[in-house]
Amino acid sequence: MASRPGLARATLDSVWIQIQNNRVSTTDDRISFVPPASLSTIFTPSAIAACVAELSCAAEDRLGLANAIRRGGIPTFAVLVWISKPDLVVLFRRKQCLDRLPLDDKTAEDAAGEYAPTFLERQWEFLPYHFQPGQDVEIKPKVILPFIRDLGPLTPGSFGNIQLLEIHPSLQDFVQRAGEQVIVVRKTLRPDAYISPESQLTAFINEKRCLRLINHPPHPNIVPLLTAYTHSNNYYLLFPRLDMDLRSFLSRPEPFGEFSQRFTFFSALHGLAAALERAHVIRVSDDGQDFDGFGYHHDLRPANVLVSRETFLLADFGMGKAREGQDLSTTRFKAWTSDYIAPESMDENSNPLDIGRPADVWAFGCLVCEVMVYAYLGVERLSAFRVERNVLRSPLSFQTDPMFYDGGGNLKMVVKEWVDLIATTERRPSLGEALRDLVRSILTPLDTRPKIARVRLSLAHLSLKAHFFAVLESFDKVIDLDGGVLRPGSSMKLWFERERLHAFGSVLCLLSSAADEASTNFAGCFGSECVNTLLELFRMFPQEPKSRVESETPQSQPPDGLQQLQRSQSCETLTVAATDAPNERIQLDADARLLTQKLWDLLPEVASRRAERAWIKLMLDKTDSVGDLDRIESTLASQRPISYQQGAALAMMKKIRLEIQNTTSSREEPTNVEIPDDRIPIPDAKPTYRHEMGIDKDEKPVLIESIFYDESWENIPPKERTLVMSYKAMGLNPRPQLPGLCLLECLGFFETGRDSGRKGFSFVYQVPGSTTSLDATAAPGTSQCGLMTLNRLLVASAKQPRENQHTSQPSLEDKFQLASALATFLASFHSTGWLHENLHSNNIVFFGTPPGLDEKGISAPTSSLLRAPFVVGLNRSRPGGDAWHTQGLTGHDRAFGDYRHPAYEATGHFRATYDYYTLGTVLLEIGLWSRLTSIAGRDENRRLTPKQLQEQLLARYVPRLGPRMGKTYRDVVEVLLSDRLDPEPDQEMPNAAREGQAYSAFLELVVEPLERLASGMVMASLATVTIV
Repeated sequence: MASRPGLARATLDSVWIQIQNNRVSTTDDRISFVPPASLSTIFTPSAIAACVAELSCAAEDRLGLANAIRRGGIPTFAVLVWISKPDLVVLFRRKQCLDRLPLDDKTAEDAAGEYAPTFLERQWEFLPYHFQPGQDVEIKPKVILPFIRDLGPLTPGSFGNIQLLEIHPSLQDFVQRAGEQVIVVRKTLRPDAYISPESQLTAFINEKRCLRLINHPPHPNIVPLLTAYTHSNNYYLLFPRLDMDLRSFLSRPEPFGEFSQRFTFFSALHGLAAALERAHVIRVSDDGQDFDGFGYHHDLRPANVLVSRETFLLADFGMGKAREGQDLSTTRFKAWTSDYIAPESMDENSNPLDIGRPADVWAFGCLVCEVMVYAYLGVERLSAFRVERNVLRSPLSFQTDPMFYDGGGNLKMVVKEWVDLIATTERRPSLGEALRDLVRSILTPLDTRPKIARVRLSLAHLSLKAHFFAVLESFDKVIDLDGGVLRPGSSMKLWFERERLHAFGSVLCLLSSAADEASTNFAGCFGSECVNTLLELFRMFPQEPKSRVESETPQSQPPDGLQQLQRSQSCETLTVAATDAPNERIQLDADARLLTQKLWDLLPEVASRRAERAWIKLMLDKTDSVGDLDRIESTLASQRPISYQQGAALAMMKKIRLEIQNTTSSREEPTNVEIPDDRIPIPDAKPTYRHEMGIDKDEKPVLIESIFYDESWENIPPKERTLVMSYKAMGLNPRPQLPGLCLLECLGFFETGRDSGRKGFSFVYQVPGSTTSLDATAAPGTSQCGLMTLNRLLVASAKQPRENQHTSQPSLEDKFQLASALATFLASFHSTGWLHENLHSNNIVFFGTPPGLDEKGISAPTSSLLRAPFVVGLNRSRPGGDAWHTQGLTGHDRAFGDYRHPAYEATGHFRATYDYYTLGTVLLEIGLWSRLTSIAGRDENRRLTPKQLQEQLLARYVPRLGPRMGKTYRDVVEVLLSDRLDPEPDQEMPNAAREGQAYSAFLELVVEPLERLASGMVMASLATVTIV
């Protein structure tokens, strides 16, 4: 230790004492340093001035000296004070080396003379190394490293020693939070692990290369390399400290951190798979420097996986490689210490073979297997699994090993049994079975083993599924608690969000064991974002801690798949958690809606529409109570998002359907539905394309549709008939108006034919754009609405000269838009239990069409009108079931009899699948741009029975759609016309369960493919892509 300057100079003496007090010992107790941050607190401007005043030098030498020290000379002056030679600062300034630490031998000798050796030795104590992230440096041997505490060695690796060290917080830039201990893991490559210094250096360079290339940009599941450096001929790598490695984690009696929730295991394994994928396919682009190559780890085992409170991180790339170019090479197997060795690593005599990236995939499968045994069965069962795995490699062998494969290179039977045990332990079969299938798909021979990218996608979907079920159960606990009856308002809103979450899971195949390609890809792209949102939802609810025993207990009836869809939970029995804080409940409702919407916003457009349909159907299927539906309608209507408004309208339509089916005594008569005599509209002088138009008392154009009753109605009291018509008018006028329903607004109805022999009811519909009065100069007796039917457009095209017929067609994009709109209409209409019964091309209408279109025909420039169709002909529409009488075919309807399903005449009972058939005929017309009546009227078809015509359409006309509309469109029409949705169309009474299955199939096989076609064409148009 240096001596103090002397008591005669009080300030210098005080500074010397402060330097001594601020010295920090390193892990080598013989070496200390003074942190630069301490010097700035010791050598304040006033202290420097006082020190200069005490120096033994000429007065002129003091001039400007304090400023020179402050401008960069504090470390040098501190060294001089520490060696008790502060007066030499004058000479250091004269030699212009006051701010040039560290000094070399010659400069020090010129400035310090005989005290140069002491200065040269002591200067390093004031120049400790400052670590910065991302460095790759050689540090001079004399530089003092700021490691101030050795927290003990960790388990050594195969090629290096591992230490836990504390760095002085002011001498690092790894952690920016003040007052926090900075602890790092230092890996030192052991010289004795390499055959030569050159091979040790090569290994150091290789591991640095792997870590820097593979982890650029930083990946959350790869342990970051803080810095790499050499010092005193040793090679070091610094990493952040994590809580433990996976080997220690799997020995704990209870899960650590967030792993107390089992879904955390799934997200952690997904993250680890993503890290391994990053190691296998390396793409780096930085400041114009690109690197495309491949890599591998080749030492994946629990000791080389680190664990934080919520995830796993891939570590130790000592055996790894990062190579440029294509993966055309292999490397000799070297890692002998793991149970996760792949079958292709050694021959039958245990001689090492060449291996590639698939060996990493096998090791990952082994790791997944052990992690999930621990997650589901606990540490003791994991130990048992490892013991049972240590069996004879083959019946003829006396050698045992703990590997996962047998002597034939196949997965050991005992491993299969444990994987099956995990699957049966999971309460939700769709999760357990998917996990089992994934593990078995990974642990396969080399030629069938999947790439890690495919494994990562599967795990993304599994992780999403595990988090989804956890949140769904949290909703159920709150909703299903005893202690209160459902109240209108917030409690029902929470139930809505539960059903929205359920619909989200339904469209992403989270309720089934197998996932389609679209759902898997979605999880791969947005799974992490979804999981983060689901975690926010999960943490909204109070969680009860689960013991491992409770979490292991299988349930007799898992809430999964169809059982979720068929929950017998009516709205009356829904309950909410008792609370004395209404504001908290309101906040919970608001947060649930916000976060659930955040999930929905991630869905592609087609999937979002599918989820919306599934959500509304789930809610409406939960109850057949008019009171429940009334509360659902009012609560949904109070919300601003359009999907809620649409749900309210559909709830109203179903409510009306149920009102019609109820007995008369249970009904309250609707008001303001029947049009009084003095407000009945005046019909046009003649129909427009078989449609009766008219003018109401406000001189606005309207559409009038009539239904005439026969003898079977005579037994129904007049008041009852009127009441039923009132409910029908209300049911066909949902509020708000739904774009997907393509319905005109029903203004009401009036009784017709009172003074004639043909009695019935007429329904009046407002024509779009008719909010203003008619032109007074227009000819009387015309409604001026510009009505055009799809049937008339087809006729007009057929009338064009043959050479112009190919141009007298709408664009392909508009055909797809129209087809999708019609399928969506039927799906929405059927979702509330209503049937159309009269769908054909003349009941698909358009308004505001340009003059002369019925003669010139449509063309690509004018075909955009097809994007706004309306479905009319609702005079025959009715609720499903037997409560409403189906009127037989009238003469008017027989003109379009070819659109009817062949079995209708025989069964006499209309059903939903007959509507699907008629939609198929319309889509055939749109695709071929030819009327069905023209096809049926050809010589070869004219005498065919309805069944024979159906077969002819399928055999000769549907195939023609392929070249014109594409395979997807052709397949959709084939589904609709071939009875695939209803295998028993000739059965007299429709089966409710089968109709429900047919509806689901209709959505999957018809609505969604058409939506994809329509959306794809729109996107292509926006991107100015020409489709040939």
